[in-house]
Amino acid sequence: MDARDLTASFDALGNLEDLNLPFAVAVNAFPSGPQYDTDDIRTALDLLPDTPLVICDARDRTSSIRALIALARHLIDIATESP
Repeated sequence: MDARDLTASFDALGNLEDLNLPFAVAVNAFPSGPQYDTDDIRTALDLLPDTPLVICDARDRTSSIRALIALARHLIDIATESP
Protein backbone atom coordinates (compact mmCIF):
# COMPACT_ATOMS: atom_id res chain seq x y z
CA MET A 1 0.00 0.00 0.00
CA ASP A 2 1.05 3.55 -0.63
CA ALA A 3 1.33 5.72 2.49
CA ARG A 4 0.28 8.71 0.39
CA ASP A 5 -3.19 7.20 -0.15
CA LEU A 6 -4.24 4.82 2.62
CA THR A 7 -7.86 4.70 1.44
CA ALA A 8 -6.83 3.11 -1.86
CA SER A 9 -6.09 -0.14 -0.03
CA PHE A 10 -9.53 -0.61 1.57
CA ASP A 11 -11.00 -2.55 -1.36
CA ALA A 12 -8.01 -4.90 -1.65
CA LEU A 13 -7.93 -5.57 2.09
CA GLY A 14 -11.69 -6.10 2.13
CA ASN A 15 -11.44 -8.64 -0.68
CA LEU A 16 -8.72 -10.58 1.14
CA GLU A 17 -10.77 -10.60 4.33
CA ASP A 18 -13.94 -11.66 2.46
CA LEU A 19 -12.02 -14.60 0.98
CA ASN A 20 -10.54 -15.39 4.41
CA LEU A 21 -7.02 -15.25 2.97
CA PRO A 22 -4.09 -14.50 5.26
CA PHE A 23 -2.11 -11.40 4.36
CA ALA A 24 0.49 -8.94 5.54
CA VAL A 25 0.47 -5.21 4.91
CA ALA A 26 3.58 -3.57 3.51
CA VAL A 27 3.41 0.21 3.61
CA ASN A 28 5.52 1.71 0.87
CA ALA A 29 6.86 4.87 2.51
CA PHE A 30 8.39 7.54 0.33
CA PRO A 31 10.85 10.06 1.81
CA SER A 32 8.73 12.96 0.54
CA GLY A 33 5.42 11.37 1.56
CA PRO A 34 3.60 11.40 4.87
CA GLN A 35 5.12 9.41 7.71
CA TYR A 36 2.66 7.54 9.91
CA ASP A 37 3.11 5.61 13.10
CA THR A 38 2.40 1.90 12.62
CA ASP A 39 -0.25 2.00 15.35
CA ASP A 40 -2.05 4.79 13.49
CA ILE A 41 -1.92 2.82 10.22
CA ARG A 42 -3.15 -0.31 11.96
CA THR A 43 -6.08 1.63 13.41
CA ALA A 44 -6.89 3.44 10.14
CA LEU A 45 -6.96 0.13 8.24
CA ASP A 46 -8.77 -1.69 11.08
CA LEU A 47 -6.21 -4.50 11.01
CA LEU A 48 -6.40 -7.44 13.35
CA PRO A 49 -3.63 -7.48 15.96
CA ASP A 50 -1.95 -10.52 14.39
CA THR A 51 -1.82 -9.03 10.87
CA PRO A 52 1.82 -8.19 10.10
CA LEU A 53 2.44 -4.54 9.23
CA VAL A 54 5.78 -3.58 7.75
CA ILE A 55 7.05 -0.18 6.64
CA CYS A 56 9.20 -0.61 3.55
CA ASP A 57 10.67 1.07 0.52
CA ALA A 58 9.64 -1.06 -2.44
CA ARG A 59 12.53 0.38 -4.46
CA ASP A 60 15.00 -1.16 -2.02
CA ARG A 61 15.63 -4.88 -2.46
CA THR A 62 16.46 -5.54 1.20
CA SER A 63 13.42 -3.66 2.41
CA SER A 64 11.18 -5.59 0.01
CA ILE A 65 12.68 -8.89 1.14
CA ARG A 66 11.90 -7.98 4.77
CA ALA A 67 8.26 -7.42 3.78
CA LEU A 68 8.12 -10.82 2.06
CA ILE A 69 9.72 -12.49 5.08
CA ALA A 70 7.03 -10.96 7.31
CA LEU A 71 4.36 -12.51 5.07
CA ALA A 72 6.13 -15.90 4.98
CA ARG A 73 6.46 -15.96 8.78
CA HIS A 74 2.78 -15.08 9.13
CA LEU A 75 1.80 -17.93 6.79
CA ILE A 76 4.02 -20.37 8.69
CA ASP A 77 2.52 -19.24 12.00
CA ILE A 78 -0.99 -19.82 10.67
CA ALA A 79 -0.08 -23.22 9.23
CA THR A 80 1.46 -24.41 12.50
CA GLU A 81 -1.27 -23.14 14.84
CA SER A 82 -3.22 -25.68 16.82
CA PRO A 83 -6.67 -26.32 15.29
